Amino acid sequence: MSSNVIKISALVPGGYGLGRLEGKVIFVPGTLRDEVVEIEVIESKPQHSLAQLIKVIEPSPQRVSPRCPVFGQCGGCQWQHIDSTFQHLIKKDLLIDALTRIGKLNLPEEINLTPAASPWHYRHRLRLQVRGQGRQRRWGFFGPRSHVLIPITDCWLANSLVNQIIQQVSQCLPDLPGDDNLKEIEIVSSPEEGQGVVLCRFTPGARPGNKSAWAGIADACPKVKALIVTTGDQVMIVPGREADLRYTFYVANHQTKKDLTYQLPPGVFTQSNLGMNQALINLVVKLARPRPGDIVWDLFCGAGNFSLPLALTAGQLTGVESSSAAIQNADYNAGINGINNCRFLVSRVDRFLAGLRQRTGRPTIVVLDPPREGASGLGHQMEKIRPDRIIYVSCNPATLARDAAHLHKAGYRLARLEVVDMFPQTHHVETIALFEPV
Repeated sequence: MSSNVIKISALVPGGYGLGRLEGKVIFVPGTLRDEVVEIEVIESKPQHSLAQLIKVIEPSPQRVSPRCPVFGQCGGCQWQHIDSTFQHLIKKDLLIDALTRIGKLNLPEEINLTPAASPWHYRHRLRLQVRGQGRQRRWGFFGPRSHVLIPITDCWLANSLVNQIIQQVSQCLPDLPGDDNLKEIEIVSSPEEGQGVVLCRFTPGARPGNKSAWAGIADACPKVKALIVTTGDQVMIVPGREADLRYTFYVANHQTKKDLTYQLPPGVFTQSNLGMNQALINLVVKLARPRPGDIVWDLFCGAGNFSLPLALTAGQLTGVESSSAAIQNADYNAGINGINNCRFLVSRVDRFLAGLRQRTGRPTIVVLDPPREGASGLGHQMEKIRPDRIIYVSCNPATLARDAAHLHKAGYRLARLEVVDMFPQTHHVETIALFEPV
């Protein structure tokens, strides 16, 4: 196909640069606003086209050299070519655009951004795709919008412990038991323990090999605390049952200072950036301002990431989550930290809001941390419940904007916005929004 030269006019959600060719919108990865670039269209649709970058003719002053040798081939990062400080400005702009364009909202005058403690080596967990078996077995990441495997030997976003485990498991990769139905390996680390857990996921019905063979692999990898081998619903843990990992987060506010210890199984969701999760906890507690008389609901509570810090100074806390494993873990961690004013319910949040609220009393504070799909119908329910404060933690500006518009119609104003750079070198952004009654 022939190439064309266009000018990039903006960066848009997904991390793409946006330009136009003969009036048609073109999305180009690896570009920056105001750059003149040579491109080749690789996919054409009625309203827009997707192109690959051939050459940067006029680079932006904010362009830097990517550190990773497979940047652009691997689908993990989108913005290694952008100066880290400038990434912050772009993320704020994308958030503001979503809230004003989709949500039609008036924004607070000040929007704070908490930068990452380090723009590199911040992930404590990493998921790698696996293909082949024996000497032909390879692992790595899929390329952008494809299932083409890009092999890796380490990762610039993973912490040093994860990269050590990658090196150790790489030596054993050809000797891993089982057939070519091993499709995915996830590494989850605990810097506190100096070890991690490796989850090897086979397709259902696969033959993963016997426990003694996997035990030999575990022995050869001193940084691996345990191997978890799954084939659908079947789980094998090597060498024993001790696969939980320990994490500690510090809570400090006007009423208390305390270290909270979490024992988390590798399969339960945790934020991938532990340092910025600490910042997230600090901001949620600060905005919620729980006091002894407050009833707090923590919706989509997971394993209690926000529940336990909030419960330290609240009167009563109810956590709601659809994952029974996460709720069991939240209960356990409340117990080991001596927190007895929590109760955790296994329920879909929409069902809880529709039918269970009469059992818990009216909340004064609602905290929610939904998945990327957001919390559809939230405004209607909050209009009935009328909490004094709603703290919405979001990883998707578009669904945050949609739900914020519904809250606005329900009589709430957007009082505060905090941006946390949880995922440097990517277009993803974490936002905390505080809503108060008008």
